[in-house]
Formats: sequence, structure tokens, C-alpha cells
Amino acid sequence: PTQTPNLARALALGLIACCAAACGPELTEMGERKAAIVNGELDEGHPSVGALLSEGLCTATLIGERAILTAAHCVSPGKVHTFVVAGRRIRVDKLTRHPDYINNPANIVNDIAVGRLRERPPVMPTPVGVGSPDVGQEVTLVGVGNTSNQGGSGFKRKAINLVWKKEAKKLSYRGAGGGAGNLCNGDSGGPTFTLLNGQDVQVGVHSYG
Repeated sequence: PTQTPNLARALALGLIACCAAACGPELTEMGERKAAIVNGELDEGHPSVGALLSEGLCTATLIGERAILTAAHCVSPGKVHTFVVAGRRIRVDKLTRHPDYINNPANIVNDIAVGRLRERPPVMPTPVGVGSPDVGQEVTLVGVGNTSNQGGSGFKRKAINLVWKKEAKKLSYRGAGGGAGNLCNGDSGGPTFTLLNGQDVQVGVHSYG
């Protein structure tokens, strides 16, 4: 019952993709951008967020009983994908990119994808927001990627930042330091959260840096 509305919101409403400028993008041989939390801390909350494994490392969020949300560039067509959450490794049966996804190194567009898991994880899904935060509003970034260009991936971390710039389908954040954290390699596909009525709501998907 919770799966269909969230999937519809994620694709039909065009969930906002997040752009960061901290660690910088990592380009694979296919030219895909793999964007990890810099200047953050270990995250013991957000149980719906986990690692998405295939040819590389990304982050994804459970948004329905068996539905996950991630970045389109984290999808490796024809390859096996595994979602690791709450100590469980669950096979992803299907991943669907946004129909208008464009992976242009100069301008990545609609970098969002939804997936269907083979079985239900033992955690509650995160609600997907229908709105977006304002410029200057505080957001929480969560991911399992690197803490710097030197590595440190594999642990879920969170960081706080402020919305620096807002466009129709993109939020931008600036730098890391002074209490603010940002994204690095491996955080791609992870969630940006804002608080709504005391509950974390996902309003973005990490795209590139």
C-alpha cells in the first residue's frame, strides 16, 4: 500500500536531485558520476538508508515495502544489484531509470531511479516529500561513501548543510567546514532529508559533485 504512492511521487513529480561541491565526482570508464559524506559523523539513525552494490558503490533509500530510490547513474544495465540494509543483503529484481535521464558530463539531467527488491527489508520505509526546501533551509545528507578522496567508505554517515541554490529539479550545496558537511564518492543515490512535522522526509537524491 505504501509502495505505489511513493514510486509515483518519485518519478511523476520529479524528485529534486542534489548537486554538491566538496569531494568532487569520480568518473568511471562509462563516464558515469559516482558521487560520500565529508565533515560528517556516523549515522545511527535513518534505518531505511543502505548501500547499493553492483559494479561500484552507491547509496539508496527504502521508500516502500520493497521499493528503493537511488540515482540513475548508479544503475548498471544487465548487472546484479544488491541492497545492503540493517545487516541484510537483498537482491534487487528490477531497477528503472527516469525515462528522460541524460548522462551528459556537462549537464546530468533527471538522475533518479526506482528499484524493486526481491524481499521486504526489516525496516520501515522513508516517506518521499512532495515539496522542496527553500534556499537557506537546513538539510541532512546521508550516504555510505568516502569521507575524502582517500577513502573511508562502507559506513553510513550524515552531515548538515544549507540549500545554497534552488532550481526546478536541482538543489545545490556549497563546501564543507564550519559545521557543514557535503558529499563524496559513493554517496550518489543517497537521500537529502528535511524535517516535516518532526519526521524526516526525503526531498532529494544525491547526483554529482
